Amino acid sequence: KLVFPGALTAASSLRAALAMLGDDRAARVTALRAAISESNARGIAVTMFSLERRLGEELGGTEGAQLIAAGDERARTAGMVAPERASEVFFPSGRFG
Repeated sequence: KLVFPGALTAASSLRAALAMLGDDRAARVTALRAAISESNARGIAVTMFSLERRLGEELGGTEGAQLIAAGDERARTAGMVAPERASEVFFPSGRFG
């Protein structure tokens, strides 16, 4: 049996991406929080910058701004020059048509 340690993290990120397509804000927030929690638990941060950014956008306010800043900093540290656009790869918003 082949065990892929990142499978649960990938699955939770995929659920978050699918939730982002829907109209249910509570479902989007729940899915994003779950994906962040799973990513942290497994130490897999591939999509973390995008998860933080999208959750921050959903929440707004001080907490949202802090999450966006954290995600953007994580992305810049990884060499991305446009974190908002890079987030579109994992969690499309449709803003950049």
